[in-house]
Amino acid sequence: MSDRWDQDVVVVGAGVAGLAAATVLGRSLLRVLVLSGPDRRNSGSPEVHNLPHAEGVPPEVLYTGMERTVTGYGVDIRWEKVDRADLDAGTGTVTVSTSAGPVRARRLLLATGLTDDVPAWVPDGAWGVQVFTCPFCHAYEHRGTDFVVVGRGVVAVETGLLCMPHASEVTVLVSEPDAVDSPAADRVRALGGAVVADTVRSAVVDAGVLRLSTAGGSTYGAGAVLLSQIKKPAAGIITAPGLRTTAQGTPECTGEGRTSHPLVWAAGNAASPAHLLAEAMASGVRAGMGLVKDLTFEGLY
Repeated sequence: MSDRWDQDVVVVGAGVAGLAAATVLGRSLLRVLVLSGPDRRNSGSPEVHNLPHAEGVPPEVLYTGMERTVTGYGVDIRWEKVDRADLDAGTGTVTVSTSAGPVRARRLLLATGLTDDVPAWVPDGAWGVQVFTCPFCHAYEHRGTDFVVVGRGVVAVETGLLCMPHASEVTVLVSEPDAVDSPAADRVRALGGAVVADTVRSAVVDAGVLRLSTAGGSTYGAGAVLLSQIKKPAAGIITAPGLRTTAQGTPECTGEGRTSHPLVWAAGNAASPAHLLAEAMASGVRAGMGLVKDLTFEGLY
């Protein structure tokens, strides 16, 4: 590797996608640096799910094991804030500016994930314990309790439908009145649930039950609350000509994570906001493989 670069690849984000990609890159004997803040999106959850072999383990146990694997292949992990990344396609150099100084690399992998815009009314300590976003990840653990889904439009109503098999009762509080008359709402009602045009003003935890007070003057008790459509891409660190983004704010990329800019790749929720944990991990593996091939075959074609 030329003295021009400090690393072959800088991975921004130490979630499952970033760590999975770094494992592939490290096993390919590339120089790799993972940069990340200390918090991951699912750190507040007590367990991870839909991940065979690691089913039900605490997130910190999963991440500690993945970090141990990654560093075993010579990858460095630094808990440093990334301020921005500057791209120079002419020299093939990415300059990543961190709280500890700049790092120069041949490629950049964005594994920055998502953030959740959690409403202010969610009580302290409830997020990740009784309040969630994903029925596939958390509904099973709260089966047999009352569920309340809070959100916008038909997507919130569809989330309510996904909760029906687990809940003793489902109420969907939706901010758009039109969604109350949708076919999905008709099905919720046919299955014994309710769809109401209302918004939550406040909530408290009372003897293990989350009690929601609404703008319409109603009160609902729930063992689990699902929030619909609150996730958004993590703050971008790049604004560069040639890097196209989707309407959701994530980079446009191929199935293996190649973006429209030759120096930038993406994995996990930074590539597709819909990815669950196992999908994000697989996305990181594919991006890692793609990066190895990209660097190995550079200049051949």
